[in-house]
Amino acid sequence: MFEKSVPKSGTPKGYTAVNIQFTAGEGEAIAANMHEHTSKWEAQHGGGEGFIMPVKVESGIMAIALTEYAADLLAQNDDDGSEESLTKATQAQAKAYALHNLPVYLFQLAGMFEAAGDVGKARDFLQRFLRAQQEFTPDGIDRLLLDHRGFDMVRTVSLAKTKLDGSLGDSVGGRYGVVPILEGKADAIATNLIAVSNDSMPNFCCEQLAALQVDPALGPVFECLCHALFLSVAEVVLHAKYVDDDAQVIMTVAFECYFGEDSDERLASSFQEVFNHAHNRYVSIWRLSVPLLDLSEDQMYNEWARTFASEFAKVHEKSCPTRKVEEWALAAIGAFRGGCCSL
Repeated sequence: MFEKSVPKSGTPKGYTAVNIQFTAGEGEAIAANMHEHTSKWEAQHGGGEGFIMPVKVESGIMAIALTEYAADLLAQNDDDGSEESLTKATQAQAKAYALHNLPVYLFQLAGMFEAAGDVGKARDFLQRFLRAQQEFTPDGIDRLLLDHRGFDMVRTVSLAKTKLDGSLGDSVGGRYGVVPILEGKADAIATNLIAVSNDSMPNFCCEQLAALQVDPALGPVFECLCHALFLSVAEVVLHAKYVDDDAQVIMTVAFECYFGEDSDERLASSFQEVFNHAHNRYVSIWRLSVPLLDLSEDQMYNEWARTFASEFAKVHEKSCPTRKVEEWALAAIGAFRGGCCSL
């Protein structure tokens, strides 16, 4: 166990000294994040020999580390449904608020209880968040750390009120622990998404041509189908990580970047037609999977793999075992998902 004790003499006016014990996982997360964040703070504020970091800044940086650790645990819960990871996430999030009482941490905690199916606690913490936020007057350190995390508090308050008005418990996935992102960040995420896709996809596809016995002449179309698969996986991941409006903006910008590039192959109508057809089929399965088809995420991806195989068969003139293509597509989906989650 790790222990954090803020001495009374160093406690900022208006704040109470805290004594918090951390688990090994929490301690490791804090240690991994402290150097990066403290280095940035010292650089921004002329740190050097004799520089003393304010206690509130140190506590705030530790709180950020805990919220990031909690977010990782939520992602793990999405993958394996582990009740233990969800419990650890709520504990880490509560300690973050104890270290640095930013009201937004209560909003995230409410989301974690919602993810656990405890709507009563989720409602309670949403109400606490709204009360705390109304009474909250951020100082310079608060604003700096809020900006660093990219919180848009106006939209967060609106989302909290919307949930309390009747949408509590309706959401699905890991989005419970996130808040709306700042304007402008959506463009950066979209640009990064396309950059990752464009950097990795050509080599990725070349490596698979021989394995799947693809006619080299069909390489561009095969790459197109892979891009459709990659961006569809990204779309699901983004809608799990962000609120609907933000996820939609990111994907709209991503598609504009994708088709706006100066590429003869990409601008060809046949190429875009193949991409759109495949992508629309993936999205249709995704939108129908929970409300109508009652599919788990794994079952949805199995449907996607079969869809890839059928799209592949339409443009592939040589025989290739359908099951082999489906197995490859499932492996690709897993790799794509891991890459998209890290964005």
